[in-house]
Amino acid sequence: MPISSETNIATRDTFLTTVDDKFTALVTEIDATIRDVSTDLEGYISYKMLMYRVGKKRSDWLIAIDVRGTKCVTLRFFKGIHLLDPNKLLRLGTTTIGNLDFTSSLTETDKANIVDFTKQAIAWHANEASKK
Repeated sequence: MPISSETNIATRDTFLTTVDDKFTALVTEIDATIRDVSTDLEGYISYKMLMYRVGKKRSDWLIAIDVRGTKCVTLRFFKGIHLLDPNKLLRLGTTTIGNLDFTSSLTETDKANIVDFTKQAIAWHANEASKK
């Protein structure tokens, strides 16, 4: 079921109040790129991150924007180890998370990568949900 864009924008704007001003435009750009992929993604704030899920379970988050400190904006894909990444762009964490780090505005290639990984994350979630 599509999520209201006004709701997602309000959530993003609330999150932006916690972000260093130098990353406001970048977070806004990443958020818009993610939300353009699917109207089924719901944004919410948890663990000091702007997170996205399909459905209502907080444990089913797919993607998160994390801005802690002043060095970069990290885009986290919860099941990043399951995503196709032939160019080895994702920095793998200690669990299943794959990360992309950004320090300045997005290039067209960055946007294309975010769209690709977001679509893969949604498809992976749909596939896993269908097994339950």
